[in-house]
Amino acid sequence: MKISSFLYIATLAITFSLGTNITHAKPLQDYVPVLDNVKNNAFQIDPKKGYLVKQVKPNVYVITDGIWQSAFITTGKGVILLDAPQSFGQHIIKAVTETTSEPIKMLIYSHSHVDHIGGSQQLKNIPGLKILANKHIAQFLVEKNDPRRIAPTETYSGNHVVKMGSETIQLNQHGNYHSTENDVFFYLPQRKFLMVIDSLTPGYVPFMDFDLTHNFHEYLKMFDAILSYDFDIFVGGHLSQVGTAEDVRITQTYVKD
Repeated sequence: MKISSFLYIATLAITFSLGTNITHAKPLQDYVPVLDNVKNNAFQIDPKKGYLVKQVKPNVYVITDGIWQSAFITTGKGVILLDAPQSFGQHIIKAVTETTSEPIKMLIYSHSHVDHIGGSQQLKNIPGLKILANKHIAQFLVEKNDPRRIAPTETYSGNHVVKMGSETIQLNQHGNYHSTENDVFFYLPQRKFLMVIDSLTPGYVPFMDFDLTHNFHEYLKMFDAILSYDFDIFVGGHLSQVGTAEDVRITQTYVKD
């Protein structure tokens, strides 16, 4: 018998022998079901429509497709958009116009990541639209030259206040807990509304790598910074439901445990 034939037969024998002793791993167990209180707090979104507008405070509305969130403010003098997520950017104008007759006047960026501001490309033809961002975010976007993320028309440094009509929005900084350029807290003191994108998700544990933070030390400090505000509605930027200060405290405890 040729050596090659012998090796072939031996290989078949070994393979068969091993195969008869293989024990298949047990299938993965089902994930723990989503808690009832999380389901009950989640906004119900019509999949055919693809988005939902939910009023959470007087003049304050959250837009969500169930995965991403943004918000807009009606001021009596025009609408201010807080971020423009790429996933439902094509719906933003319709979401606003079906809610109010006020024109969209301003878009403010929370940070530079495309998933939260990539929908700005759908807004580029709005007449006279002002796009406001921190100077570090603006510099990054100009250098990036990404057509999905429209470069700001106006910039600011440090903390900043936007006043339009009846509403005041504070744009505050507490360290770069998520992005490298800048992270902005949106706060409406008169509405007790706080929006801190990519920080935490009410009702859920943090996403992978603690919401993909690039600076874990700043991330740990972020919770106390959030809790220093007086608010009763919190928006974190992902999934559908909004939260409260209690959700922030629960997540902080989980992270530090």
